[in-house]
Amino acid sequence: MKFRTTIITLFIISIVLVLQWATVAAQEGTEEITIPADLSGTAIQMAVTGAFEANEDGTYTFTLGGVARYLPIYTYSAVPDIRMPGIRIGRYLTAGFVNDWNDTEGTLSAPAILDLATVSFVLTLTSPTYTADDATITYVATVDEIRSFGDEEVKDPPSEFADATLFIVFDSEFVNGLFTTAGGIRDTGTRQTCPNGLTC
Repeated sequence: MKFRTTIITLFIISIVLVLQWATVAAQEGTEEITIPADLSGTAIQMAVTGAFEANEDGTYTFTLGGVARYLPIYTYSAVPDIRMPGIRIGRYLTAGFVNDWNDTEGTLSAPAILDLATVSFVLTLTSPTYTADDATITYVATVDEIRSFGDEEVKDPPSEFADATLFIVFDSEFVNGLFTTAGGIRDTGTRQTCPNGLTC
């Protein structure tokens, strides 16, 4: 429980810092931002319902229902551009995010953490699909680790669950592959039209 509280506290602090920068960025200009070579970050996907269905190869068909039309993206760079800080915030149309991921022809995977009330699952995600009509997104997932925080140890992913948050962690290879496909990333606060589902 102490570990989980620490992680949540650090995450809240990071969001506060990001939002402070976003307010300044919205006031300071409209210039398009290029992608730093070491850019990495996190996408946050909240869901009303979800499910795991086991596949024969040991992976799972991992489904989230009731997801938002937009996906918040927090990105950071160890060597920030001189014009901007290392932490920035934007949002991605969920449909555009999935399309750009699939445009990489299955070469990209991403680690993720699924947080439920008393347990978290460390996952590796590939091959997303999105159905806008029922706000459902599906991934092929490998369950790498299960971390229980309740009184009972959880040994297997649940067939169904509710009220979940998924944190998709981007390394530099994933970010550059995904955002190169998208044609570039711009930050919240700019005024131009963004490419391929990226919104400013």
